Amino acid sequence: MTRYAVLLRGINVGRRKVAMAELREVAEAAGFEDVRTHLNSGNLIIASDHEAEAVRKLLEPAIAERFGFEVPVVVRTVDQLRAVLAANPFPDADPSRLIINFCATAPPPDVLDRMARLATDAEPVAVVGDEVVVDYRDGIGRSKLAGAGDKAIGVTATGRNLRTVQKLVELLT
Repeated sequence: MTRYAVLLRGINVGRRKVAMAELREVAEAAGFEDVRTHLNSGNLIIASDHEAEAVRKLLEPAIAERFGFEVPVVVRTVDQLRAVLAANPFPDADPSRLIINFCATAPPPDVLDRMARLATDAEPVAVVGDEVVVDYRDGIGRSKLAGAGDKAIGVTATGRNLRTVQKLVELLT
């Protein structure tokens, strides 16, 4: 059985409310085991015999049915999370301001150019595997790059700060 981190995009902002207890119920009803959540931002830990893509295909419609809106999910193994942590291009970054954008599919080849058009000098960007990492040194609040979200990256993605990714690795092991 493989343990996965399932990262939900864009929940608990605006009208897209998802209670973590209900999210756990949805995952359990879909047949996943050892179901846990972390924080209120859509981090789900599960165990499954399914491959990651099958997990996504089972959860997305189940979540939509339960909550009444579509929620893209990105599924990663502990090894994938460890790999992006090990390859961190900004090791001296503030862990709360280093955002790893987990992409649903590989980012397009021009992702760095696309993001550079919006980024300031205090927002270095790098691609690590299928993830896009941004060091928001001056914070995220007023960043044009952060505000552009998926449009800047070019594919569906969901961001987590470095501390959250480290905690997810801990929860998966």
